[in-house]
Formats: sequence, structure tokens, C-alpha cells
Amino acid sequence: MLRARYFFNALIFMSCAVLTACGGGGGGGGGSSGGGSSITDAPNSYFPTDTGSQWTYSISTGGNTTLHFSDDSVVKIAGVRTQVHALTYPITGAKEYYVTANDKISLQGLYIPTILVGGSSYSADGRFTDLVDILNTTAGAATGTRAVNGAGKVKISGYDSRSLTYTGTVNYVGEENVTTGTGPVTARHTIVNLSMTTKVDGATFNIGYLAEYWIADTLGIVKRIESSVTYTLQSKT
Repeated sequence: MLRARYFFNALIFMSCAVLTACGGGGGGGGGSSGGGSSITDAPNSYFPTDTGSQWTYSISTGGNTTLHFSDDSVVKIAGVRTQVHALTYPITGAKEYYVTANDKISLQGLYIPTILVGGSSYSADGRFTDLVDILNTTAGAATGTRAVNGAGKVKISGYDSRSLTYTGTVNYVGEENVTTGTGPVTARHTIVNLSMTTKVDGATFNIGYLAEYWIADTLGIVKRIESSVTYTLQSKT
């Protein structure tokens, strides 16, 4: 299975045995908006998504990176038009899509800017119809691992939009102390492990996503580990 690296390296290599025919029509991916006038955007203090803020992280392999949120698509969730927020990683151009509620944070999809297949470059934008709830932010939330699964759509550049399924686990470890550039904070530690599957030209295309988050009230993501690389919050402005 291919493992996606969204913070530091969103370059994915695939063999032409996986994508047996490189070509086809189609444009970029994205979410869809539903009808109606009102849009739900429930804030969650553990995951501030204000577009005017920036989060700067140190990287364990060296250097820093600064991330920001932007308002993305509006999608219907349980019949309600809901705002999706995109978290963009400027080093790679990758994105993660999130939805917040008063009591939880959910992953709505992923954008991978570069997939190399036999010398050709593609991008993939996947959106989950069934959200992945990555953290319950209510007081006294139970720790432990739970299974997750669902469906959605993925748009691979050069191909039509197609069905996507996922399976995996979300493990809420509990509260831990984290040292950041803003000082020591108490953060909620959660581990998200997903396997996403779609079909291209009759062949199965799998990509994995494994990320550890430490999320703190008013600050959002204060620490994150992917592919043995650690990102630690230094400032939020």
C-alpha cells in the first residue's frame, strides 16, 4: 500500500501496473454544494479554523513550515449545508479537509498534488461522504480504538470522478502534556490510520494515511507525527 505523507512529502510514486492506462478526460476535483441559503459552521475551540491565522511548526528533520486554513466547499451532511475547511501545507501543496462541530472534529477528505506513474504526474482529490470523526472533544471522552469505514468520491487528474471507499481505525489515546514554542500545553492525542481504495482502468488503487495528532484547546494541532517526522507548534498568529 502507498503511504501518503501530507506535511513534508506529498509525492507519491506508482507503477504503471497499478494505473494500467495513463490518460482520459476530466478536470480538477472538489466538493459539491447543496441547495438552500443557510450554511452551518459550528466552531470548536480545539480546532480553530479562522482564515486569518497562521500556525508555524518546527520540523524534526530541520526547518519550519507555516500552515493556514481556508474556506473550501459547502457540502450537505445529514441534509444540512455545512462549511468545509481546507488546511494547506505550502511545502507540498497538499491539503486536508475538515468539518467541525461543537463536540467533535472530522476529516472530510484529502488532496494529494503529485502522483508519479510511469513518468507522468497526476493529482488526486478525495472527499468522504461518510466523515471520519478524528476526535471527540467533550469532557471525559472515552479512550480506546474504534473501527471506521465509509465511502466517497475521488477525482484523479485525467480521469472522471469515481467511487472511493475507506476502512481503518481511530485511536484516542487521551490527554498528554506537550512542550511547544508557546509553552507547555495539555493536548488530546489521537491516531488516525486509514486505507483508501478506488479502481482505475479495472485495477485497484490503494493509498494509506497514518497520522498522530496532539490537539489543544484554543490552539488546534500542537504536535503531529507522520512517517517518523515530528512537527511541533512554535507559534500561532
